[in-house]
Amino acid sequence: MVVIATTHGDPRVRAGREGTEAFDLALAAYAEGRRHFVAATGTRGDPGLALVAQRPAEERRAMLRAGLVHGVSDDVARLAGASFPDEVVVVEGGHDEAGPLADAAAVAQRLHSPRDDLFRRRRVAMSRGDLRAAGYSDVRGSGLVRVDAGEMALARAMAARAAAAPDDAVMVASSLGAPVLCDALQAAGRGGQLVAGPLAAAALGDAPLWWGMLRAGLPEPGDDSLVPWARALVPYLAALKAWPSRDEVAARIEAEVGPRPPVLPPRHPLRRHVERAAKRLRKEGFDHAIDVPLVEASNPALVMSYDTLHDCVTVAEAVAELPEPLTAALLLHELVHVRQVSEACAVLGVTPRDLALALDTLPLGVGVGIRCAMEDLAYREEVSVLSALGLSLPDPAAPAGDGTEGSLLQLLAMLDALPYGSKGWLRLIDSLVIPDE
Repeated sequence: MVVIATTHGDPRVRAGREGTEAFDLALAAYAEGRRHFVAATGTRGDPGLALVAQRPAEERRAMLRAGLVHGVSDDVARLAGASFPDEVVVVEGGHDEAGPLADAAAVAQRLHSPRDDLFRRRRVAMSRGDLRAAGYSDVRGSGLVRVDAGEMALARAMAARAAAAPDDAVMVASSLGAPVLCDALQAAGRGGQLVAGPLAAAALGDAPLWWGMLRAGLPEPGDDSLVPWARALVPYLAALKAWPSRDEVAARIEAEVGPRPPVLPPRHPLRRHVERAAKRLRKEGFDHAIDVPLVEASNPALVMSYDTLHDCVTVAEAVAELPEPLTAALLLHELVHVRQVSEACAVLGVTPRDLALALDTLPLGVGVGIRCAMEDLAYREEVSVLSALGLSLPDPAAPAGDGTEGSLLQLLAMLDALPYGSKGWLRLIDSLVIPDE
C-alpha cells in the first residue's frame, strides 16, 4: 500500500501552495503500474475535471499541471483519474472530515492572536483561578469539543479509507491525516508506505504539535502557579520532544538568544549588591534562595531578568546604582519566576531549556498568555513586599522620576494602586508583555 500525503485538505496549509508535488508522486505511482487510487476527499463529481478528461492524454496532464502551478488545489486521486480516465479507478474515500477539521482550525486561528476575545477571556479566568470568569468556561468547553470532534472525525475517516482500499491501491490523505492512515493500515497488517513532497513532508512532522497546541491554548484555571498551564502543555511537550525539526529550531533559537553570559564572580560588586538584597529578603521573612547562576546582562534594557533558556538570573550594571530595598524587590520578582518554572518543569518532566523552547515555538497567543501569567504572579509577590522593605512609592498618576529607579518605582506604584486581576492590572501587564504589532 502506498499513501501519498498532500497538503490538499490540510486546514493548516493554505490551499494551492503545494504545486505539483503530490501530482508528480501520483504519476510516478501510475508509471509503476498502480491503477486504483483512493480519494482523500471523496469522489464528488467535478465538471471541470470531466472536461479535462476528454482532452488528449498529453494535453490533459499539461492542463492539470498548469492549474496546480497557478494555485489550483484538488484531490490527487481525482487528478490521477482525470489524467488516465480509461485506466485509473478512483475509489470512494469514505467519511469526509473536512467540516470538523475546519472547526478545529477555527479554534487554532483564535489561539494565534493575543488580540482575540478568547485570549482576553482566558486571561481573566487564569488570573483569578476561576473557570467561569469572563465566560471562559463556555469558550474553553466549545473549543475542546471542536478539537476532540476534529481529531475523532479524522480517525474515523482514515479508518474508513483503510477499509475501503484494494490491496494494490494508492491512497491519498492530507498531511494531517496521512500518519493516522498509515497507523490504521499497519494495524490491519496491510503495510502503508508513506510518500510526500517537501511541503507535505514538513506538514507531516508538525501534525502532533498542532493537536498539542490546541489543547495547550485551552488550560483549566487552578492555583496561583504555572502548574495549570503546565498540565495543558503535556501533549505539546510530548510532541515537541519527537518533532523532527526540534534540533534545527532549537539551534536557531539558541543562536538568536546567544550563549549564556559570564557568571558574576563571588567578589564582583554587582553580585555582592544582589546578595545583600537577598539577605534583606530573608531578614523580612521571604525565604527565596538564589539557587541559579547570577550572570551579567547582555541586554542592559533588562535590568534584572530570569533567563529560562539558560536557567539563570541576568543582572544589568544599572542595578548597582539602585537602592538595596528596590534591588530586593526586583530580585524577589525573578526568584518567583525561578520557582514557577521549577514547578512547571516538575509537572512536565522537562528542563527549563525544554520549557523555554516550548514557549518560543507555541503560537504567539498561547506563548504570550503563559508569559502574562508569569508576570501576573511575579508582580503580585513583588508588590506585596514593598512596604516590608520600606520602599516609598510615588504618586501613580505623576510622571515617572529620572532614570531606571524612577521608571521602576513608577511601574510598581501603578500596580500597587490596582487590584490584582482587575482590568486595569491585566491591561498594564499585557502592555509589558504583548509585542507591538
